[in-house]
Amino acid sequence: MDQSPKHNNTIADKPVLVEESEDTTLKPSLEELKEMVKAFAPILCFQNVLNALPGNVEWYLQKSWLVNDTAATRTVAWNNLSYFDDGARYYLQLKEGVTRDSYKIVPRAYVRAKNHNNTHTDLQYWFFYPFNDPAALKVKWLIDGIKGHEGKIDLNPLGTAEGTWQHLTVRINDVTQEAENYFFPQHEENPWLSSSEVKRVKNQVLVYVSNNMGSFNPSKGIKSSAKMTFDLHSSELEFYYEHEMGDVRSCDFSLFSNLVSVDYLPDYLPPECSWLNFNHHWSKRPDYLTLSNLKQILHNGFGKRFEFLLSRDVVNELSNTLLSQNIEKHKQSSLSPKFTSYW
Repeated sequence: MDQSPKHNNTIADKPVLVEESEDTTLKPSLEELKEMVKAFAPILCFQNVLNALPGNVEWYLQKSWLVNDTAATRTVAWNNLSYFDDGARYYLQLKEGVTRDSYKIVPRAYVRAKNHNNTHTDLQYWFFYPFNDPAALKVKWLIDGIKGHEGKIDLNPLGTAEGTWQHLTVRINDVTQEAENYFFPQHEENPWLSSSEVKRVKNQVLVYVSNNMGSFNPSKGIKSSAKMTFDLHSSELEFYYEHEMGDVRSCDFSLFSNLVSVDYLPDYLPPECSWLNFNHHWSKRPDYLTLSNLKQILHNGFGKRFEFLLSRDVVNELSNTLLSQNIEKHKQSSLSPKFTSYW
C-alpha cells in the first residue's frame, strides 16, 4: 500500500512572497551571481577537530524517513519532499542504525540571493548540520560574595540534535561589488555588522563556530549567554552557557557553495534542490526534551559532590528554563530555510 504523502507541486512557491522591484536591470545576472557566491563565500573556523561540521542534505535525505506524524506512517525521504498542504505534520528522521560515525562529510553551503532596495544584493549562506554537539553549562557558586566553586556542568545529551540549519548573510553593493555588511543571527546585540567589524581574507569573511551550540560569531574567544541566578540564603548560584570559538581548523566554502534561489529570478530553482519546498521540520524534537529528563540530566551533571546545591526550586526553575529555550531553538533551527522569517 502506498503511504507516500499527498502533495501539490504546482503550489510549491505559494507561501513565499517574491519581493517586488521597480527596476532590477542593474542586478547581477545569474552567471555573475554564481561567481559572487564563490568570491564572497565564508570561511568557517572551528574550535577543535571534533566539532560537528555542516554538510550536504543529499546524504541526510538518503538516510532518512519522511514521517507523517499525524497518520503515524513513514516513507523514504529521498526525492519525496515538496510543499505539503494536506494538514498533516511531517518531519524527517534518520533511519535505524545511522549514526554520526557513519556520516561521510561533504561540505556544502546553499545560497539564496535577494534584492535589497535595488542597491544591494544579499547572499544568504545556509548550512545544514546532520548532527549537533552536546551543550555544557558554566556554574558559579558564591558564598557571601566569595567564589566557592566554578566549573562546567556536562549536560549531555542536551544540545544534541539532528537536522538543523544555521546561516549568515553577506550584503554586497551592486555598484562597487564590495561587501558592506554581514548578518549574524545569533549576534543579538547588533546582528548586522559592518565590514570593519569582522575579519576577512580578501572578500571572504571568517566565521567562528561555537564548540557546543553551532552558533556563528564574528570573532574567536569565549562568549557567555545571559546568566540565570538563584539565591540560596547566604550563597548564590549562577548558570550560563559558555561558547568557545577558535580556529584550530577551518573550511573554505568557496568551492562548496551552491546557488539555489534568486528572489528576482523566481524561475530559477535547480532540479536537485526541490527539497527547498519542504515546509516542515528536518528532525523530530529530541526525546530528552521533557521536564523529567532534564531534571535527571541536571542531577547527573552535578553528581554527588555538588548535588546539595540543587534544591527543588532550583531544579524546577532551571529545568523549565532549559526546556523552553531548547524547544524554541530546535523549532527554529530545524525548520526548512524557505519557511523561516529570514528567507
